[in-house]
Amino acid sequence: MKRMTYLLIMLLCCTVLFGCGANNEKGNTNTSSNAGASAYDFAPVKEAGYYSDLRVMPNGDFLVRGKLKDEDADKSGLVYKVEMNDNKKVSQISSIYRSKPINSEWRDTLNDTYFFAVVTIEYQGDYKKYVFQGEDMSTCRGLYGANWIRYKYDEKKKNYGIAYLYDYKEEQKGGRYSQIWIDYGDKGQIVKLSYFNKNGERVSNDSKHYETRLKYDESKASVFPIEVANYGQDGSLIPDNYGIAKTIYVYDAKSRLAEVRYFGPDESLGFKKYRGTGDLWDFTSMSYTYGAITKYVYADDGIMPVKKLFLGKEEQPIAINGNYPCAAIVYTYTNEGRFASKSMLGTDDMPCTGKWSEASRIVYGYDDKGDMESVSFYGKDNNRATRDTRPGVPVSIIKYKRDDNHRIIETSYLGTDGKVFLIQ
Repeated sequence: MKRMTYLLIMLLCCTVLFGCGANNEKGNTNTSSNAGASAYDFAPVKEAGYYSDLRVMPNGDFLVRGKLKDEDADKSGLVYKVEMNDNKKVSQISSIYRSKPINSEWRDTLNDTYFFAVVTIEYQGDYKKYVFQGEDMSTCRGLYGANWIRYKYDEKKKNYGIAYLYDYKEEQKGGRYSQIWIDYGDKGQIVKLSYFNKNGERVSNDSKHYETRLKYDESKASVFPIEVANYGQDGSLIPDNYGIAKTIYVYDAKSRLAEVRYFGPDESLGFKKYRGTGDLWDFTSMSYTYGAITKYVYADDGIMPVKKLFLGKEEQPIAINGNYPCAAIVYTYTNEGRFASKSMLGTDDMPCTGKWSEASRIVYGYDDKGDMESVSFYGKDNNRATRDTRPGVPVSIIKYKRDDNHRIIETSYLGTDGKVFLIQ
């Protein structure tokens, strides 16, 4: 029972969290210069409205692209609603699906992801306070695992220089670090992040970063770093929890992430370790990366990848692990930008299955509120297949019932014959 509950949580996170976003047409919905020079460019928020995509910077600033007409927001899938106060400053941002807040993925400029529905911003002198809420409007964890954050303005830096992280008790959060100190370069770009505990002592963060240094493409003004490196207390490169000390990001001509390369402390091409659950919910998520190189493939002008490839040091396809020898994921999307399906391919670019599963493809269904309604599994021959959500319980279809607050109140498990054999 514990295993089934755990896998259900993983499924929800990896589908709702990573399945919300712009579809392959949203790259052409830009109607305002605020969204950048093209539909693919991110730019600082300058006006209220609805946007198809959003990023947040370590100093709390927001970047958006794909501004939508208000009348088009309800039919554009998941969007981000930006509200401004009387001083023309951002006061609240919500991830919205058909006029209602919904928990979704929020990604930062370092390609880390977080899961919540709303962030409210209050301006208090030299501070700005961020409070995070879920779709039920209760306080939840947001950026950096904090329930709320206070960013302090630094007059010398002419920007926000410290992020104080707080838990639900409104105390500086425990764990490895409670503060992030932010340094800027000559061009105003964030170039270094340092970590402190609530006593003001220098520490390493959850990824073993004592100091994170960022570099940018000098040929253009960019807020997205192309290099993120992890340094230790002695100033040398050190590996994080995955064995990686430096990550290089490559963007294509349309500002889409095309390639990620991992390097060890000796600055040679490294190998990002697999530290997941070994379950297909884990490694099919859009944010998951593995190996020496991860590559992304796009369809024409689409802004969401249609394929993700895991490669070794010789740029050869490489399987994640023995339990699920998957080397690539193929994604399809609904008209509203949600994941429609995920297909797993082996090193030979053919459908693959795993140790506990006959499934090589996952198909998702959604209700009219945008919540995941069903998950179905298919095999290599495209017939219904099963996978074990716990030992000895092969499942082909999972269906969910929810209340008005999006909460699951019933989960049904069905076999390949379409009959329910378990209800929780």
